[in-house]
Amino acid sequence: MPILKKMHEIKQLGNRAAHEIGSIHVKDSSSLIHDLFEIYTWFFSQYATYDKGLINSNLKGENNFDELLKVAEQGDAQAQYLLGQYFDEGIIVNKNLHDAFYWYQKSAQQNNIKAELAVAKCFKNGTGVEESEFEAFNLYQKLANQEIAEAQYYLGLCYYEGIGTDENAEEAYYWYHKSAKQNFPLAEFTVGQCLLWGDGIIENNDDAFFWLERACTHNFSEAYYLIGKCFERGWGTEINLNSALSNYLKASELGYSDAQFKTGWFYEKGIGTAVNIKRAFYFYKLAASNQNRYGRYKLATCYRSGSGTNVDHFEAFSNFLAVTDPHLNDMSEYEADWEEDYDVLMI
Repeated sequence: MPILKKMHEIKQLGNRAAHEIGSIHVKDSSSLIHDLFEIYTWFFSQYATYDKGLINSNLKGENNFDELLKVAEQGDAQAQYLLGQYFDEGIIVNKNLHDAFYWYQKSAQQNNIKAELAVAKCFKNGTGVEESEFEAFNLYQKLANQEIAEAQYYLGLCYYEGIGTDENAEEAYYWYHKSAKQNFPLAEFTVGQCLLWGDGIIENNDDAFFWLERACTHNFSEAYYLIGKCFERGWGTEINLNSALSNYLKASELGYSDAQFKTGWFYEKGIGTAVNIKRAFYFYKLAASNQNRYGRYKLATCYRSGSGTNVDHFEAFSNFLAVTDPHLNDMSEYEADWEEDYDVLMI
């Protein structure tokens, strides 16, 4: 079962972190594993129209599936939706996206909201059915007009990216904001981001800070990162470099590579904290491991000069070479911002 395999991989990641990262002791590994598992279940419960009960259930094997199939064939909308998820995720049965779509659609025809959202997603991504941006847009629009927060967010995304309709940043913001007012986490973050950059709405740093703080309550890594920038730059709040670093650290712990690079920079330069070149090296290495181009560049300079580590010309050369690789899967989100801040040299 892919979902159980994924949980196992997360546990293995926790074990490796406990044994390979010097600052994490073995006694902390169980807590780390628990936190990673919470992140995984939280993600699905918030963003994937996935039923938390499925994750927490005992999944009693074929008998469970046979019972569910029987009820679904009798026309029970919730059973049809759950059966769609079984096929979608490969739970108990082999993964089959066409069967998943079939059962989602059966449930959606009975106005099951979660199923309708799943059908819209299938049309949008072309999973289990021929891609149809028009069908996806129409479904999201229908549900958004019923005040379904998740649909309002995705309708905004359709307007923003021109999915099934013309691009319209202002209309996108309108729907993002309606969704955010219903506490949909992705919408809260996106509204904050739009207000910060003036995307579809007049730039307003005070309001941006408000919405980004709301998004942080859902452990949004990029929200922590942007709140850190707000504290660093004085956007919507007073400059507070200690708070900036604190938020960059939170985003780093959640795996956000730009925050890992930024945290390394703060430790290297003594911004909001004492200079600590070993900690700087640690965070640059984390950023580089997440395919962050700027993290790789700084890691290379550390190996070249012996900053926070031993001089290692081979590692320096390897990381400099990686920076120039046009195929690097660069996870950096704000390239222009980094270049403006630090005049990073791309050799």
